[in-house]
Amino acid sequence: MKNIPFLPALLAVACLCGPSPLPAQSEAAKPAAVYFAAYRTPRHMRYSKPEVFHETVSGVVEYLETYRVQIVQDPVRKRIETSDLIPVATLVNIAREAGASSVLLLTLDRPLTKWVKITLEAYDLSGALLWKETVDEGGGLSGKGGVKKALGKLEKRLGPRLGQPGLEQAPASEEKPVASGQ
Repeated sequence: MKNIPFLPALLAVACLCGPSPLPAQSEAAKPAAVYFAAYRTPRHMRYSKPEVFHETVSGVVEYLETYRVQIVQDPVRKRIETSDLIPVATLVNIAREAGASSVLLLTLDRPLTKWVKITLEAYDLSGALLWKETVDEGGGLSGKGGVKKALGKLEKRLGPRLGQPGLEQAPASEEKPVASGQ
């Protein structure tokens, strides 16, 4: 074998650098998950019932679970549902501590001309806004069905975002194969 003059230097650099900084297997296998928080504006508190807020939160969470978007549970608080606006930086810190890869912030408002306004924002762990979707519903004499219509609009907008940052999906569980012979 020929003498390779740079080989000892290359080995020295490799030894000084140590092992490559690859994530641990358990970390790499861990699916991305979101930390979900919901905020009810003062205007919504003044002009709408708390049931509207809870129905909206439940509808969004149900949608996320249906499409395998994993929601991280904070050990202290299962989920933040509040009328106090919590700074995004605080939510990001909570999300990081809970092991989430992003934050989803739902805001429910009651504008003057609409029955309901739903805003869903996704943030990465640096606090940067990844995307934002806003829908509203209203008009007429009654707000009956407004939340369901607004949630339907939101779901249509979220569909193309599924699998992207902020709405990463867990792998589908293995299903039993359908018996052949049809």
